Amino acid sequence: MERKENKRDTAVRLACCAVIALIICYGAEKLGEGLRLPLWEEYGHLLKENKVQAVAILAALLFGASLALFPPQDEEGHEACGAEAYTQVECE
Repeated sequence: MERKENKRDTAVRLACCAVIALIICYGAEKLGEGLRLPLWEEYGHLLKENKVQAVAILAALLFGASLALFPPQDEEGHEACGAEAYTQVECE
């Protein structure tokens, strides 16, 4: 059951990153056309020609950053990436 919840949390995180990436790319396109920035004049056509790739790359970057900043946790609040593998050992 915990594994399904973990997959669901990961899917929700990825979906949120994709939506944010879509908003950023759409906003950059509208803002770049309105302000006539030199950087946009030079590279803006790449975003217009490759919208799907730009959104996918930005979503992947956001997803990686979200994992680095907010690592997944299990029910007890421990990081989920191997917390179960550790056991407490008492020294005599």
